[in-house]
Amino acid sequence: MKINLKTLSEYTLYIYIIALPYLAIVYPNIADVIFIGFILITTIIVIRRGIGRNVLYRTGAFIIVLLAITVITSMMADNKETAYSGSWTLIQLLVFDFFLMITIDSDKVIIGCLKSFVIGTYTMMLFVFAQTGVQLLSVLPTWRFGGGDGSINVNSIGAAAGWSVLILFLFYKQERKKIYLYLMLAPMLFVFGSASRASLLIVLFGICIYYLTNKQKASYVKLALVVFLLVLGYNIVESLNLFPDFISRFNQLLEIKNGIDSTDGSTRVRYQIVLYGIEKIKERPWLGYGLGQFQYIFQDEALAPHNTFIQIAYAFGLVGATWWYGNIALSAFRIFSRSNRHIFRWIAIINTVLVCMGISAQSLTDKTAHLFLILLFNADVLSRWKSNREGNNIDEIES
Repeated sequence: MKINLKTLSEYTLYIYIIALPYLAIVYPNIADVIFIGFILITTIIVIRRGIGRNVLYRTGAFIIVLLAITVITSMMADNKETAYSGSWTLIQLLVFDFFLMITIDSDKVIIGCLKSFVIGTYTMMLFVFAQTGVQLLSVLPTWRFGGGDGSINVNSIGAAAGWSVLILFLFYKQERKKIYLYLMLAPMLFVFGSASRASLLIVLFGICIYYLTNKQKASYVKLALVVFLLVLGYNIVESLNLFPDFISRFNQLLEIKNGIDSTDGSTRVRYQIVLYGIEKIKERPWLGYGLGQFQYIFQDEALAPHNTFIQIAYAFGLVGATWWYGNIALSAFRIFSRSNRHIFRWIAIINTVLVCMGISAQSLTDKTAHLFLILLFNADVLSRWKSNREGNNIDEIES
């Protein structure tokens, strides 16, 4: 029986993506093993297809250089374990990018990846519900499945599923009004909210825009619109209830430097972290505080940065935060533009800088939403870049 290695590679990728939400939380080592297996399969495809061996050699050399730089920067980090983990995750993204570009005809595969990830995400959610027995209403006040009882937090996974759905909407429908509304809302949520909550609101807002611009009457779109309004209303009410109390304690929050008041709610702690981060950013305004240092704002892991811009700027410097969001912005711009070559090169450069900085997994790349956001955006960039250049000769492809 003849095995089609290309098909095998695609299905391996789908299976990996379906299983990743579970593996990344429960069995991270197995996730790495499967990832390495995917690389081996795609390497065999490259060799069998005979696609420019120079491309393969350059890719390997590039990865080796990244690993060397990662080891050096990680050795200088405050939290070495976190540094290695974050760098390895970003290297995985880069390797995925290269092998998607070299081996796969991506239009079909990107949709397959999206569908696979949604399947895996919601399977994981069902698993957590069955495991913890958590009632649906407990999700709203805690924004996690299981709350504080030690159960698995799949908030970021839910947000990642939301991103996947939103990308599907934006992939097929590109009306300018919808894009403008989305781009206006996204920065606001990223600056003022946590990554998971922001991602959830962004996708619901995207569905809302989809409904308004396309005048769809499907029941699921109406339901999504209702859910969006309920979630938005909940956040507004919550903010209004906390606002007077926050004002009364504003001066006290400014004085807190170490530890937290155990009576404070999570929102108040968020403000405290932001205020403290602003102070630290002022100490090194040019390079940005935390560049290559991997410092926590507080030692308590529960208070690690929530991926808001100001918190990323504190942990990794203004430079690091700007590069991180610049990557997302360029990737999004690429999806809605006809320019290929230069945008792809800028994204590749940005990804390289992020890896060389050794950005921490604890604060950035362990967020499944962001990991897959970059993976899928860049997969789209690479697929279009590849398809537009396939008509040229092999030397140009390898350049």
